[in-house]
Amino acid sequence: MASALYAGDDAAFNRATANIAQSPEVAALAQQGQAAQEQVQVQAQNADAAQRHQPHARSMDA
Repeated sequence: MASALYAGDDAAFNRATANIAQSPEVAALAQQGQAAQEQVQVQAQNADAAQRHQPHARSMDA
């Protein structure tokens, strides 16, 4: 849609996308996304650590 509005005018398109990228709304969304990504990484690390502490099925058969 934006490309249709600025068809043939790369400078105007670049200014518009730069303004969008610098908007407070986009910054807030980026911060939320980063926080969510960090939370997922922590959860993955916790799951990995918990899995390492569980006995293997082979050791339970013995």
